[in-house]
Amino acid sequence: MDAMNTDNTALQPGQRLGEYRLLRQIGKGGFSDVYEGEHLHTGQRVAVKVLHARLTDAEDIKSFIREARIMRLNHPHILQIFDFDVTAENIPIIIMQYAANGTLRQRYRPGTRVPLHDIVSSISQVASALQYAHDRRLIHRDVKPENMLLDEANNVLLSDFGIVTTAHSTRSTNIRDNMAGTISYMAPEQIEGKPSPASDQYALAITAYEWLCGRRPFQGTITEVITQQRVAPPPPPRDLVPDLPEAVEQVLLKALAKAPEERFSRIENFAQALAQAASSTGTLLISSSGSTPHFTEQPITTHPSIHTLPTERYPITPQPVPQKQSRRLFLLGGIGAAVIVGGGAAALWASNTLGQQARVQPTRTPLSPTPSPTQKATTQYPIPYSRHRDRVKSIAWLPDSKHIVSASNDKTVQVWDFNYKKTEERPITHRGGDAWMWAVSLSPDGKQIAAADFEGVIWIWKTEEETAPLRTIHTQPASWLRALAWSPDGRLLLAGGNDKQIRLWDPKTGKRERVYAEHKQEVFSAVWSPDGSLIASTGKEGSIRIWEARTGKTRHVFTGHKGPVECVSWSHDGTRLVTAGDDKTIKIWNASTGKVLRTITGHTGLVTSVAWSPDGTRIVSGSYDNSTRVWEASTGQKLANHYLAHTKPVLTVAWSPDGNYIASGGIDQLVYVWAAP
Repeated sequence: MDAMNTDNTALQPGQRLGEYRLLRQIGKGGFSDVYEGEHLHTGQRVAVKVLHARLTDAEDIKSFIREARIMRLNHPHILQIFDFDVTAENIPIIIMQYAANGTLRQRYRPGTRVPLHDIVSSISQVASALQYAHDRRLIHRDVKPENMLLDEANNVLLSDFGIVTTAHSTRSTNIRDNMAGTISYMAPEQIEGKPSPASDQYALAITAYEWLCGRRPFQGTITEVITQQRVAPPPPPRDLVPDLPEAVEQVLLKALAKAPEERFSRIENFAQALAQAASSTGTLLISSSGSTPHFTEQPITTHPSIHTLPTERYPITPQPVPQKQSRRLFLLGGIGAAVIVGGGAAALWASNTLGQQARVQPTRTPLSPTPSPTQKATTQYPIPYSRHRDRVKSIAWLPDSKHIVSASNDKTVQVWDFNYKKTEERPITHRGGDAWMWAVSLSPDGKQIAAADFEGVIWIWKTEEETAPLRTIHTQPASWLRALAWSPDGRLLLAGGNDKQIRLWDPKTGKRERVYAEHKQEVFSAVWSPDGSLIASTGKEGSIRIWEARTGKTRHVFTGHKGPVECVSWSHDGTRLVTAGDDKTIKIWNASTGKVLRTITGHTGLVTSVAWSPDGTRIVSGSYDNSTRVWEASTGQKLANHYLAHTKPVLTVAWSPDGNYIASGGIDQLVYVWAAP
């Protein structure tokens, strides 16, 4: 950034700060002012934080820049810091991500009761951000709705990450004032000056309690709230909300335990248990003796470099701060602070080795061709994969039932371990051209990926290598592709889209083998029979066509849906088909006769995706009603409460080959992995 000449007490809209122009003031606090701004050349909207202090010492300036670099945490649910500088008048400024939709405090006003599925989604996103920080030996210490921002897609961004342990001078009064606003979320050990990662969990649980019940658990004056936080049990949530599931109450009470060691061992485990309790998809092991619930947590694997770090590296007692550092620490309290609220005495304590820890690069282990026995049931909760930057259109499991391939409108195809937050295995990212990726399919052995894009190109890569594609197949100019499937023997690849045709290609040579042109409108979905002899295809015309793969001859045309048929899946024994569509119904068919064996209703939006369980006893479906549901194939009965974590329509679902897990992805840019019922 260029040197800047300005006085931060008299900034005006239109004024230039380096490469940025101020548009309007959006926040004012005791530590800083925050402005909406834009980049002079790109027009990118940003938040510009101008701190209320001057750095007059060269060492202070160097320290500010060094610490600001460290605090540039890279996580999809942490507010990003784009740039930072010190003006010609020695005033520190920070350029941050602009959160267009305000804070969760603004969205959920005090006294508002929030739907449980919205709470689960927000808590999951914030917990993901906090776990990322905790794994790097960072503690937030000011978790509250005011510090949870919303971007244009309504993704939650945790803000107010900074470093401040003390501030000498006249600013100490502001710290006390700010503490008065956050004491309602403060854990007992933090009040006593002994914060730990469990303190962030406590604050997040207070937030969840407030949203569920319409009030925080502890009320009164500052002194009264402090006393209650330290010694009083929280009122049971079901006393305030009688219809609240008991399991949800038990999760909250555990996370609100007075002793840190009695809470969940990791904040992501709290989010896991809350989502599990909300969806009632698994068993919570509760102690029948005593008033405090006991949860059996699944073991978690972490990256070795983090797993072996001693817990004593978290601050146990307040650390003395040399007088020389006080101004710098005060200033850094503003790094990443709330864009809308515009300030706060927030704090993040970092070990002396933070810089090294933050730069540890995760490793990637080879993809196993067979299921890993240690992966069984390690997650039953929706902690999402959140590295896509646009809607997730298609997902598939590798044969090992551990890795997932996801295709997105962000123009990438990503391969990742669904336990990546614990293993820290680095995802593999494949990039094609400049078009949305709409469909993905794996070769039978899982060694190659085929992806189809919005411009009619099929890309084929080696699954494990971030290298140039093995082959590209240009199917038809200006023709988007939604249907893509590798044949069971791996010799052919089918692709269909808006030109109403389905083509079969040789994936090794790129040669077109045959064309099926009987559809009257766009093709949405197509699958091979398990033996590879037949293909079932559906589309906008509303019928299901069964045709011979070798000759292209139509065997059957099934009708019964009212409107377009979005998806089709063939049972693994080859006897049944399941379809779903815009009429919000799911139909199970006899694949030989076309008889409708069962019609399943329950979704309130069009059904976008269906998949059979490997044993053929269950069906999973995803819908525009934002839910993922599981049904018993023989009766049509719903086997589990619909999964609630997605905040926008679900576009794709897939069942793991071992039958233990379900993955779902959608417009909210996330992929969730669920334990199958």
